[in-house]
Amino acid sequence: MPIKFRSLLITSITALLACLLFLIYPHIVTSHDVVSKALARKQSAAQSSSALAASAAAASSKQNSDSVIYLTFDDGPNATTTPQLLQTLKTKQVKATFFVTGNGPDNLIKQEYDEGNRIGLHTYTHNYAEVYSSIDNYFNDLERINERVIAITGYHSKLVRVPGGSANTISNSYSPNIMSYILPEIRNRGYQYFDWNVSAGDGSVQTNSDQPYNSVISELQPHRDNVVLMHDTKQTSVDAVGRIIDYANQNGYRFALLDTNSYPAQQR
Repeated sequence: MPIKFRSLLITSITALLACLLFLIYPHIVTSHDVVSKALARKQSAAQSSSALAASAAAASSKQNSDSVIYLTFDDGPNATTTPQLLQTLKTKQVKATFFVTGNGPDNLIKQEYDEGNRIGLHTYTHNYAEVYSSIDNYFNDLERINERVIAITGYHSKLVRVPGGSANTISNSYSPNIMSYILPEIRNRGYQYFDWNVSAGDGSVQTNSDQPYNSVISELQPHRDNVVLMHDTKQTSVDAVGRIIDYANQNGYRFALLDTNSYPAQQR
């Protein structure tokens, strides 16, 4: 075969192969690119999902990593037991929230406030038959203690604890279903009401400080807000406070004061 013809044949075959490759390989490459891009998108989405999950887990861990105790005391002040409690709090360098009534000495409400504690409102008379006889009577009583606290301290408290707590049933004895009207109106008037999720159990008779102490520490839970109900009118509870504080400090809790943004531990 002449050399010239052979060269022409090789050139033609090469050109034909090039055309065939052009027709075939772009499809293959394009398909490969589509698959690669799809895999990349899937991997990116998985990574983003993992990052969001990790971020959410971190936020949740951060949110739940704090073990907080809000010590709250109802029904005082009492001329005998409240000064003892204030001394214990001062010695232990812990602050508490006092839901006060109008049944104790004014100077102790002022001392509570001046020493950095928080004052809340627990009605003036704390007389169930009076405060739960009507909605108007409840709020008249509440405003009465509010005005007294302002007169004594200059502080306008927005913290409320209704006598017996929001889930009490005794109020129905005086005015059926009255709490369903009182609780929304408390909020309407700019207050926040607080219940509790830990109790000293000192609403009933206790004979020694071990009883409120054991009740409180058995109900405390780490990694949450613990709103502790006690009464500064009860000697056994006042005697237990120092030990409760020591237990909390030894077990990683910190103490804080209630404010309107705190967890309210509402029972209804």
